Amino acid sequence: VCVCVNVSANLSLLLFLFTCACTLTPPDQVYWNSRLHTEHERLVGLLAPTSVVWDMFAGIGPFAVPAARRGCSVFANDLNPTSHHYLVENTRINHVGLVPFNLDAREFVRTMAERAEKQPSEWATDIVMNLPASAIEFLDVFRGLYHGPGRRTAPLPTIHCYGFSKAASPAADMVARAEAVLACPIPTHTVHEVRNVAPGKLMMCLSFLLPAAAAHSPPPPSPAAAAAA
Repeated sequence: VCVCVNVSANLSLLLFLFTCACTLTPPDQVYWNSRLHTEHERLVGLLAPTSVVWDMFAGIGPFAVPAARRGCSVFANDLNPTSHHYLVENTRINHVGLVPFNLDAREFVRTMAERAEKQPSEWATDIVMNLPASAIEFLDVFRGLYHGPGRRTAPLPTIHCYGFSKAASPAADMVARAEAVLACPIPTHTVHEVRNVAPGKLMMCLSFLLPAAAAHSPPPPSPAAAAAA
């Protein structure tokens, strides 16, 4: 077990426990990259202490734990059971409060929406999607998520979606790919270049207000229903 120390923006000390990936075999590896600590601090710094955060791919908690320390209400999810285990452990050793989940990311979002219908204070103000290899594909879960009388009045969240781009214009590429999945334009957005991960390949963060055109649209048919039609 390794102990990794990360200093947050307010200089408070956070500890992260995890098992070295070299001692594990897929799919139980946990991902940790100390070179991303600046990005963790940047994004957490955008959050207000009153923010409600849904972290869809929380890993061992590099965003979720500092956000909870900041005072945010955090609901953090990871499908990987090993990552989930260390997310719970890192919550404990840092003496912060968050609600952990061990679900598929789309199931997590739908579960949170059902919870928030009953407890409106749990509607997200910010949603973190830190799975740059494929996070954009998961944006489809937000199409129709706020459809219906019990959800249309809920505030729409800001989504922070990470991705890789090899395009000549990486920012435009991120926006275009997200718009294709959401099936609507994204009028309000910013794109931040996180780092160069390889020659010609950048890690980017697209932050945008979820468009009402996607959120309030009728939900798309499930894959099973579409196949049967």
